[in-house]
Amino acid sequence: MSALTALTCPSCRSALSEQGLDLARGIATCSHCGALALLPAAARPAHSTVRPPVPLPERVTVRELGDGVELRLRWFTPAVWFLLFFVITWDGFLVFWYSIALRDGAPWIMAVFPIAHLAVGVGLTYFVVATFLNTTTVTATRDRLRVRHGPVPWVGNLELASDDLAQLFCKERVHRKKRGTSSTYELWAQRKHGASLRILRGGTDSDQALYLEQAIERALGIRDQPVAGELDR
Repeated sequence: MSALTALTCPSCRSALSEQGLDLARGIATCSHCGALALLPAAARPAHSTVRPPVPLPERVTVRELGDGVELRLRWFTPAVWFLLFFVITWDGFLVFWYSIALRDGAPWIMAVFPIAHLAVGVGLTYFVVATFLNTTTVTATRDRLRVRHGPVPWVGNLELASDDLAQLFCKERVHRKKRGTSSTYELWAQRKHGASLRILRGGTDSDQALYLEQAIERALGIRDQPVAGELDR
């Protein structure tokens, strides 16, 4: 501690005492004049690259297997109720419109005009149904890493050999909107052979993505290491 006590206040030039040191924040408070001083880099604690364990998040369930782990992430969130009411209103209008457009004698343009709206309605309805019913199941064993979405069919199912995985890591995707920004989080795999591969798309929050990363690495015996471009530690 002698190197620290030899520091002086930049304001009154008095010696800084140990009682005024805050090593965690890298600052010191002068006991004579109350001024704050920034500690030199050599006096600050080294930044740890070890990410602390993430507690089990909501909507994630864990089942231990004999040779690995099964993680299940339910898609449903309360926010989908708003989207459900929106979809009911949207689809109800389309049903009303086509009940008129498909009558005998109705001009053909009435059936063609809302085609884009019909496509949006079908897509939103499918998404809402999937959000209510679907679960993502990630199974990590000594042999394989499997990702399955269901029961409503969805893109993103995959299967990888466990011994081809060098590291799991999370990425933040920032989406810029007129009224600000929002973020989604993805789980990626750094492979020993071939390019990095996205395991889970955006839709998880940061705690869910980080928990899945840590649980998979623990099951496969992968030591966590920093990866360029990953979520800040």
